[in-house]
Amino acid sequence: MKKIIKIISIILLVISLLLLPFLGIGILFGLAGSTSKYFLIIAVGYLGLIISSLVSIFKHKFFPIVIISLILITTGFTLDSAFWSEHNQDLCKELRSNPTCVEDECGFDCSDFPLGSGAGFFTSGSICEDKNMSLCAEKITQATNDEKITTDAISSFSNIVDEIISSPNPSNENFEDQLVAIYNCLESKYGPGAQGELMAVQELKGKNLSQEELNKYYDYLATHGRNPNRQVIVAALPNGDKNLSCEDINY
Repeated sequence: MKKIIKIISIILLVISLLLLPFLGIGILFGLAGSTSKYFLIIAVGYLGLIISSLVSIFKHKFFPIVIISLILITTGFTLDSAFWSEHNQDLCKELRSNPTCVEDECGFDCSDFPLGSGAGFFTSGSICEDKNMSLCAEKITQATNDEKITTDAISSFSNIVDEIISSPNPSNENFEDQLVAIYNCLESKYGPGAQGELMAVQELKGKNLSQEELNKYYDYLATHGRNPNRQVIVAALPNGDKNLSCEDINY
């Protein structure tokens, strides 16, 4: 029995010392927080565990103090967890009852919280026990994918422009299916309207094309039935076959 106690005490001592840099910092922050009384229990238990496990290696009759120390640590963490669980549920209810708070898959975005303070507030939806945060992860993943697709679509448009202005005879070129696919792709991400066209125009502006180069691009557009005002920079992406989409763009 003494040998078993000695082995257990050595193992607990080693583990507690290895965790000291991490758990010790956590305890220090906890002592300065809202649940300091619970972290005081944890600190007493943790200190007791180190001392009692060290002493128990040589004097097994002190081993019950090791057990008591473990109970104190467990009790402190349990009370702290219960406190924050109740606190978060109360906050969740308050956020949902606040008319200025908008809830989505990832959390709450409030323009006035607490109500009447005039202060903005955002928090993760993980404070609500019934919140499925995997939906947030899916939303973030989808947003990342959409961003990549948009970037690739605009990059493809940029490459097409480069090919047109480098062509000795732009009127003989035909990138209409690709440009329609780019238009439909951007429309599927941002909806009908000027957003996709605006992004393409910004790409054209960023290329710092000369008037001669722009005219070659506009000559291409005119060949395919689009006659833009040459006094302003436009992309004039074509609206066409809806079967062409992001998947049809040659990135």
